[in-house]
Amino acid sequence: MLQDAAEAFLRILASHRGVNVHQNQSFSEVLGKVVSQIPTVSQYRIDLGHLNSARVMFKHQGLSALQRNDVTVFSGNVTNFRTDLCRTEMDIDFLTVSLADAIGHRRTQNWIAMAEHAFDKGDFDAAVQHASGAMAIYLAHSKTHDSVFDDPWPLSPFIQFDLDPNSYLFADGRPPIDPNWLSNVSQFASWARTRIDDINDRVRLMARGVDMGAYDKLTAIAPRPILMASGQVQFQGRPTSASPTADDVRFCIDTVIDAALALRSNRRPR
Repeated sequence: MLQDAAEAFLRILASHRGVNVHQNQSFSEVLGKVVSQIPTVSQYRIDLGHLNSARVMFKHQGLSALQRNDVTVFSGNVTNFRTDLCRTEMDIDFLTVSLADAIGHRRTQNWIAMAEHAFDKGDFDAAVQHASGAMAIYLAHSKTHDSVFDDPWPLSPFIQFDLDPNSYLFADGRPPIDPNWLSNVSQFASWARTRIDDINDRVRLMARGVDMGAYDKLTAIAPRPILMASGQVQFQGRPTSASPTADDVRFCIDTVIDAALALRSNRRPR
């Protein structure tokens, strides 16, 4: 993974600086091409070469080819490589780089930023709440701009109930025994339509690549968001009495980002 990360960054850097590298070129070829045209990368050529050699040895010899300390050293080298070159070649501080920047929806990104800020302060309850709000905001945005939510899926709610009381009289004209039966049927019809609409939305989200297992876990950790017509987000109580952990917060934030990117990448615009 470290070697893949280093190669991905090399290719990004090459694209940023106009260095022409081909998709099928090896790591060593990409490194050589980038070093030849971006001299500042040369100081990391030996470290990256050792990383590539270690990956090859691991592939053929397994764990016996590496020591635990090797991984620590490689990790440090890759971190320094990407951090330094982000700053010197792209004028970017690497710690400010986030996949959330690729979502392309400012309000969702703002709520994710609020979640990150709360996490940094140690306010995990607020962090998961902001992450949950970000998910609700982006889902509403997707339903407005993605035509998949217009599709007549097989589970569309075709439930129809005749709510004319005269349609349900017994043959001799007597009404049903329960005087509230009509109200109960009406309530059930409304409940059934809502549940089927929920299932339809889940099918649509899965069709767009959203991990519904992760989504369900998020809803089990965070309070339920309610997006009002005004755009304001309100929250119902958290589904569990246990306080969220740091791992819970990171999971919630990452789930929102992954879902938003999946929806954006697979969008079918209206």
